[in-house]
Amino acid sequence: MNEVLIENERTLSKTDEVLLTILARTDAIFWPLRRPAYEHANTVFYEARRDFLTGGVPWASGAVTEAGRKVAQRELEGVVESGLVKVCNARGGRTLGVRLTDEGDDKARRLICTDTYNESLPFLDGLFSFLDHEDGCDFGGRAWTSETFLAGIDYGDPNGRTYFGHLTLAMFPLLWRRLVDSNSSVGGHVWYSLTESGLSLARERVKTGVAQPYPPPPPDDCDEYDDAFHALALDYYYDIRKEAIHSMESAKPVQVNEIGPVPMPVSAPLRKFRQSKAT
Repeated sequence: MNEVLIENERTLSKTDEVLLTILARTDAIFWPLRRPAYEHANTVFYEARRDFLTGGVPWASGAVTEAGRKVAQRELEGVVESGLVKVCNARGGRTLGVRLTDEGDDKARRLICTDTYNESLPFLDGLFSFLDHEDGCDFGGRAWTSETFLAGIDYGDPNGRTYFGHLTLAMFPLLWRRLVDSNSSVGGHVWYSLTESGLSLARERVKTGVAQPYPPPPPDDCDEYDDAFHALALDYYYDIRKEAIHSMESAKPVQVNEIGPVPMPVSAPLRKFRQSKAT
């Protein structure tokens, strides 16, 4: 698993590839599904999110020979021994499910220069501070905050896709830890809400004086790696995440009668409009 150096530039090591593969498949599970392309997509994503902490993501080496699979298994075992990956499901000597440890998740996110867990906590603090904000809405007994409000940009803005994508990347460490939930309308609008665990943590952060104002500063410059390496790692991550999202969208759910969460309204009634009608 030694890093390969070519012309004094770092390339992806086997460890990097394992970490990025698991990270991409994890983030695919928690990617806000805007407009499902298949009938059962919402249910498939719901089941994967529900079972993630205990089952992780499916693990397959991709090797076509038995010798190749054994090599890939040894490489995975080396990353597990380093404390970066946790095996969630194993059977007959085969690893079926894995997920990153807290240390592994942070390391993988530094490879692609996005927010680590600690860097994502101001977003949790922000959601807590916006619980009663007039631009939020109440749905399913919970308070929800729109991606437009959090990103500070409206739909239709030419930079919207970039801003909303960066927001989701920052939310991922909170989403997979089940501190924050996302939901979408059939119109493709995304909202975020604190879970019970997220609400408890946010209250504790306020109580102990560590809560941070929103919006947070951008993440560190990732000086540990150069820009060319980050671009390489990001391309690797995006390719696997895209493939994983498509595979999940077109998959069949375990329980066909399960419908998952109710989608958000296309035009969610904001509190400020409710207040204006009340007065």
